[in-house]
Amino acid sequence: FRFGYEYIQARFEGYQSGTTELSVANVFAAGFPVVPKEITQEAHLFKIDYELSDRWALNLQIPLIRQSTFHKGAPGLPPAFHEFTIETQGLGDIGLSASYMAWKKGNHAVVTDAGLSVPTGSIDEKGRTPRDPTMDTIVPYTMQLGSGTVDLRPAITYFGTSDWLDWGTRAQGNVRLG
Repeated sequence: FRFGYEYIQARFEGYQSGTTELSVANVFAAGFPVVPKEITQEAHLFKIDYELSDRWALNLQIPLIRQSTFHKGAPGLPPAFHEFTIETQGLGDIGLSASYMAWKKGNHAVVTDAGLSVPTGSIDEKGRTPRDPTMDTIVPYTMQLGSGTVDLRPAITYFGTSDWLDWGTRAQGNVRLG
């Protein structure tokens, strides 16, 4: 068995149309009544790997997610929605995969993964939005904790090692089945 933990943090802000940067006023002028000003996401990934042999391993990944979006509302919305934040947190979609070392020569190797994610993350998170300021309503898809579907997650990884340096590259897909 091998146990692991990974922390991921991401922050997004700004608006673009193609390669042109837009201001909040430009986005409001395009007809959007509410715009996200800043999106922050954190994920705590707990991992368990079990090596079946020198070439095969089974992997489990359990994500705990916290995300927050600070919004700005267009003039004319109720005052509570001139600026507001929506937050969601909880269990995300659990990942399962099998890894196979397809090639190894000296300090170089190629590993393939056949994985899937199971829709354990919530897709009905609610919060206060301008749609109905008097009650919690379903928040946008991007604020949900799960995808709502089983996803195929194939991957291939190349890595190499030396006495003082490790390197590699990984290509991974995410194919939604529903």
